[in-house]
Amino acid sequence: MSNGVPEDLIADDGAAGGELFAAIDAERRRNADPEMDLRAAARRFDRRVREAEAKALADGRDPRSLTPEQWREYWG
Repeated sequence: MSNGVPEDLIADDGAAGGELFAAIDAERRRNADPEMDLRAAARRFDRRVREAEAKALADGRDPRSLTPEQWREYWG
């Protein structure tokens, strides 16, 4: 339970944000810090974007004009 509310009532209700709410509750139940985990994930994503952009620029390509397929080539 979270603050006395049964876990089965803390779920994705199908409305906007419900899935996120349920994910945060799941993180808390495993004694994680969802805010810090989200910040870390955002930093990792930002780093990957910047690395892909740098690779594209090194190849003489403008990252703003990359196709989804080209982004995937530079992503890893």
